[in-house]
Order: sequence, then C-alpha cells, then structure tokens
Amino acid sequence: MRYFLKCPRCDNPIAENQKFCTKCGINFEMEFKKNYPPDFVSKYELIFKEIELKGENDNLYAELAQMFFEKEKYKEAIFYFEKALSLNDKNYQATLGAGISYLKINHIPKAQFLLHKALELNPHSIQAIEGLFYIYAMDEKNYPAALELAQKIYKQKSSDLNFLETVKKIYLSLHQYENARKSIEIILSLKPEENKLKYLLKELLYINIKMQDYSYAAKIAENLYDVKDDPVISIYKTFSFLKVGEFDKAINSFKNIEPYIFSVVEPELIEMLTDSLFEISNFYFSQGNLKAAKKFANYLVKLKSNPETKQLLAKILLYESLNYTKKSKFLSAFVNFIRAEMIYPGITKKADGSIISAKRKTIAKLKIYGFITAIYLIALLIFIIDFNLWKKSNEIKNSLNKFSKMSGILISQNVFQNSKIFLNEKEFPNFNKIPYYPIYYRAFVEPGYYRINIKPNSSKYNDTLLIYTLDPGEFVYIDFSFSEKPPEIGIITGSNVILRSDHSIASDVVSRLNKGESVKILDRWTATDPSEAITIREVYLQTTAWTKILLNRGKAVKILSENNGYLTVSCEYQGRIVTGILPSDVVEKTYGQLWFKIQTNNGKTGWVFGKFLQERY
Repeated sequence: MRYFLKCPRCDNPIAENQKFCTKCGINFEMEFKKNYPPDFVSKYELIFKEIELKGENDNLYAELAQMFFEKEKYKEAIFYFEKALSLNDKNYQATLGAGISYLKINHIPKAQFLLHKALELNPHSIQAIEGLFYIYAMDEKNYPAALELAQKIYKQKSSDLNFLETVKKIYLSLHQYENARKSIEIILSLKPEENKLKYLLKELLYINIKMQDYSYAAKIAENLYDVKDDPVISIYKTFSFLKVGEFDKAINSFKNIEPYIFSVVEPELIEMLTDSLFEISNFYFSQGNLKAAKKFANYLVKLKSNPETKQLLAKILLYESLNYTKKSKFLSAFVNFIRAEMIYPGITKKADGSIISAKRKTIAKLKIYGFITAIYLIALLIFIIDFNLWKKSNEIKNSLNKFSKMSGILISQNVFQNSKIFLNEKEFPNFNKIPYYPIYYRAFVEPGYYRINIKPNSSKYNDTLLIYTLDPGEFVYIDFSFSEKPPEIGIITGSNVILRSDHSIASDVVSRLNKGESVKILDRWTATDPSEAITIREVYLQTTAWTKILLNRGKAVKILSENNGYLTVSCEYQGRIVTGILPSDVVEKTYGQLWFKIQTNNGKTGWVFGKFLQERY
C-alpha cells in the first residue's frame, strides 16, 4: 500500500509499500491519517485490500483517483488515473478524470489529448466538452472552436457563472456584441457578488454604446456610480447621457474625468471624450455661458486639433470679444480677435454683422489709445527684462558666496555622476547635481571669454563650449543645453521577474528573468489602467470561496473595488482566475508608472514593469 507519492515533510522519493521515510524518519501511515478524515482513510485502505485480494483493477484505481480528485489533490489523482489507464486505456472515467486533473494543474497539451480521447469514448460527455471549451478559450485563435463547444453544453451550464463569464469574454473579443449582451444579462439574473456587479455593468454599458443603443446605455449609467480612480466609467456615462440629451447628468459625470483628461491614450476612449467635449462646449455656448464653453473647447483642441474643433473655439472667442467690446474692454477684445484668427484663419469674415461691427469699433478705439498702449507695453517689457536681470544677479551673488570666482555648474545626475568640470583647463572644486532632463547647464564667472570642458566617463558626451556675454555688467551668464539620449541598457533588479507580451499585467507571460540580468531597452510606456497593481510583499489572498492562497511579492492583480482599507482583486492562479480580498497596503498600483520594452541576451522581446528594472548608461 502506498500512502504518499513522496515524503510530505522532506520530499524524499518513496518506494511501493515503504512505511518510513529514509531521510526524515516519519511514519507514512500515521501522517496519512493526520492529513485525511477517517472515512477517507477507511475507504482508501479498503480499496487497497480489495486490490490485494483480487489483483490490480483499472476501476479500483480510478475510484482511488476520484477520491483524491475530490480533495483537490490533483497530482495524486493523476498518479492513480494513469495506473488505471495502464491497465485499460479505454476506461472512460480514468481518461476523463486524468484530462481534467491535468487541466487543473495547467498541463494543457496532456489535458487536451486526454479530453479528446474521453470524447471519443463518450461523444456526449458534458465534462469532456467543458474541459476542451476552457482549453480553447485560453487562445484567441481558438475562440470560434470554443464557441462551438459552448453551444453543445449551454443548456446544462446556463447557471454556471464561470462558464458564462468565459463565453461573454469570447463574444466581446469577437465583437459579437448582441451575444455578449445576452450573456451579461443572464449573469446579472443569477445575482453575482457585489464586487462583480460594477464590472459587469461597466461592460454592459460599453456594449450598448458599441451597439448604439444609447437609451439602454443611459439606463445602465443611472445605476452605475462614478469611481474616483476609474475615469473610463465616467467617460462611458458622460457619452451615454449626452447621446440622449441628459446634459446635467453628463456634466456631473464629467467632473470625475477632468483630473485624468490628458492621461487618456486609448483611441476609442479619446474619440468618446472628444465627442463629449464638443457636445458640452456647444451646450454651454447655446446657454450663453462663454466661460464654460471656452474651457471645454480648450480641452477639446488640445485633445483633437482639427478644423471643426478649432472653428468651435474660435467662434467662442469671437463672441467673448463681442462681450468685451460692450463692456469697453477693447484690449481684451482685440486679443481675442487675434487669437480667433490665429486658431481659425478667416473666421471673422464669416461671422455675423454684430461681430464685424465690434471688431471695427475695437480697432478704432485702439488707434486712439495706440500710442499709450505701445508706451505701456514697452515699459512692461523693460520691467520684465530688468526683473529677470535682477533675479539673475541675485542668483549669481548667492552662488559667489560659496565659490570665489566660480560658482558651479548644474548638471545631470544620470550622465555626469562622476564627471569632471574644467574652466580654462582648471578643474571646478565643487558643483551641484540636479537631475534635469533634457540637461541644462549654467555657469557664473567674471567678465571675459572662457572655455568650459565637460569630461564625463563616456567620450560621446565630451564637448567644449564658449561662454558669451549677456550684458556688459559685473558677471557673465550662460544657459545652453543639448538633448541626452535615454539609457539603452537596463539591469533586472528582482528575482523571477515576468517578461510580458504587452505593457499590461493582463498580457501573456513570455519568459521570466533573473536578478542582475542585463537587457537592451527598446521603448518605454506609462501605465494607464488604474485597476492594475502588484503585490509588494508575500500575502495570503482570502478568496470568495473562503480559502487562502499565498501570493508572492510582485504578483499581478486587478483591482475590482475598494472598501474601508481593503481591496477586492482578481488574479491568475494555477491556470484559472480567482477573486478575493487583500489589505490595500500590500499592493501598489501600476497606474502612471513606467513599463520598459526590452530585448534579452537570447533575443526574446517583451515588456517589464519599471519597478524591476534599473536604467544604465
């Protein structure tokens, strides 16, 4: 009788009928009875006695395997399923059980082979079809085949949330929005957990926008709260409300977008955002609120500069000029007229009579005040120049308190960490290091012509620069710069660091990298998804099934919701997605942080999260 495949304490290999571990000395029978309940142990021993009496039997081994399978001991289950198949390779239960067990431990090729074989032995096997469905659902190119299998078992699995979620994901990827919407509606009818509800409503809102069913989308938006760290929901809501004319609700939702407005990078979201800005700006313009209209039009032109958006902003500026003229603020009116023409040339000629009349009146008034205005502007310019010279003079004098004739040079900490600075072949005794990028240098010396020679470690940055006189005063000031190439070499700073196919924790794993490994940097990307995060230390995830899973440091998770210092997250574990709860202080969001596209020494290309890579020159 075999109690374990290997010693549960020290992993030492075990022979058949071995009672004690030759390495750590534990009694396998006693350890087995500690690990399993009495009814399990009794049944296990009974089956082995039957095998001893009747001889080896494939059905008895399959029954043993099923016992371990139900305890989620998949490696032990595989051992006995394989024993059954070695006696009878046509045993359907053993074939099916082995296939599902291999799937559970993410051994996909073996699982696929055995599940296909089980389907040959029993063409109507729901479990075999379901197992193959989940395998095909792992690869986008197999999505059509996965859907064919799903149709065969849809009736039997219509209340299985995991199955329905997977089917929905495939429909969305294939842009079959009608079917995806039906799947979500079925899932919602099954009353999923609260943490999944918001995510499903967000997807349903997006699908209805894609289907241009804006009435339905607006109804969903009514029941979906704005999330502070998720501007995507607010973009969807704003867009949907505007499409049905609910401007007040749209503007209220837009407030959550403003802090992130220039961080949006996905083309589809930018298109929704610019359409919304155009509608809101036009709405305020029609209400006579030119200040608000201009604010949203300025956002719009910065996001999407084209003739249509420029014309809107220019038109608002013209009407603002008209108001300034009525209030006798002719200079402000004139500035707006000029801005409008610069933004959209010829806009004034196409305007109505009141605008043209206001422009003529403004110009006439400015001719009268022209001389005074010119003097005022010249005086202002002189003041600005004098003020800047005064600031520079004070800065120079402060520097000279530290150094006698030479005050120092501000240089890049990255490139010139160990550089030497020479002035007329004489080395500077000291200088300050500030990490500017691009690099700016400043030096303050006595009058005259000098040569500054910067000698860093790398010869490609060597340069000799001449100082020029800014003003025949007491000191000479220089301000010059050149572009610095970003580092092209990186060093991996973590152990077992994941190399991914894209700049997202949801992308596929390409490889794993070792600490200290040198790589070539190809590109950089700033993370834009506020729901993506990584664990900053080892932590147990309390799953929704009330089990605990150990997550290693650096484990990628997706934040579904936040509540009173705890996060509801999902992550991949042993080939499946699990959901659970973590304290908020054990994860770090990737939003706004760098990803690096790199190439390894063996030619593999992918993306690494910036926290695990240090740039080197």
